[in-house]
Amino acid sequence: MKLRFLLLSVILTAVGIGTLVLFDYGLHVDHTKWWHYFGYHLGALFASIGSVGIAFELLNRSQIGEEWIAALRHAFAEDPSIAKRLSDEARQDRVRYTLEAQLDREVGDAIFYSTVLPYMTGRRRFRVHMGFDLHLRDLDSDVTVASDSSRVVFSRDKYHLYVADYRFKREYDSGLHTVGCLLIDDYEELTTWFGRPDTLYREVVSLEEPDLSALTALLAGCDQKTIPSVLQPAFNLSVSIDGKAVKVGSASISANGKSIIFKLGIHRPLMSLLLGSSHDSRQVVYHIRLEALRAKTLRRLPLLLPEPTANPSSLFTYPPSVRNVVPAPFFGAEPPFARVVHDHKLRQIRVEMPESDRDKKWVFPPTGVIFTWDCP
Repeated sequence: MKLRFLLLSVILTAVGIGTLVLFDYGLHVDHTKWWHYFGYHLGALFASIGSVGIAFELLNRSQIGEEWIAALRHAFAEDPSIAKRLSDEARQDRVRYTLEAQLDREVGDAIFYSTVLPYMTGRRRFRVHMGFDLHLRDLDSDVTVASDSSRVVFSRDKYHLYVADYRFKREYDSGLHTVGCLLIDDYEELTTWFGRPDTLYREVVSLEEPDLSALTALLAGCDQKTIPSVLQPAFNLSVSIDGKAVKVGSASISANGKSIIFKLGIHRPLMSLLLGSSHDSRQVVYHIRLEALRAKTLRRLPLLLPEPTANPSSLFTYPPSVRNVVPAPFFGAEPPFARVVHDHKLRQIRVEMPESDRDKKWVFPPTGVIFTWDCP
């Protein structure tokens, strides 16, 4: 109907203009005759009616276009599944243009390319229901690590027993199969571990230099598959996925002698085994427990988050020999800040992101908390 109206308007305009031209230039007649004036004004009438019709039709189409754009924006805002039907490039452009509109082009582009784009293209995982339960304890006696040919004795006067109990939920990834224990407090070594794509967990434990050298020499004569059992008195690692234990297959000292590398055995959910690695995205619960010796000279404990995490929580329990414990969370520069509760009587410090009934509170790496203390 609208197309017919537009066509009729165009025809009337053309007929009107043609009539005007005809009576002005085409017919050599007496312009004082009445029928000349009638034809001339009839052409002007047709041209006017047609022009008004075309104007109304264009205005109507403009309004329909605006309504269509508004409806499309509403659909994208209310139904995210529509955006998922777009190509990867179209979704990326949509997010970038939104950031540029809300902020400005320079700031929007900076946030998009530095923070948003890596998560849209690299399929980085997220962690939820994450909790750390950390214990620092005094040793009751010396700890001995022995092989068939040698042994290393770790003095109770020089070491604490550190127990880290770590639970979280994320997409299963068969590529995460190593756990790292840093034997020295070294920033570059820690950075290297955070850059490894195969690492499920890393922890700074730190040993005294003479003990580290002796332990390295002891492990040099051991088979990698037997090292986990040899290290068990000083470094005892256990990992489970959805409550099913994952075997620690082997361990070794890194090439630079600064870390112990634990390699986990193969564990894959049933659906992944049946359908292939493309179905590794099933959500699973990881439970990691590490019992390790930690030199008393190292008076700080960094707890760093390697991936975006929702509402992280940590509980640190320390012994009477540790004093003046200070937590330094750096979850974010803007509210909501981390909530810190220090129970001096129980010698416990809880650091967590405040819970919300409406949505999760996400923190992004590099974030975490560092505990520092004094020893007599």
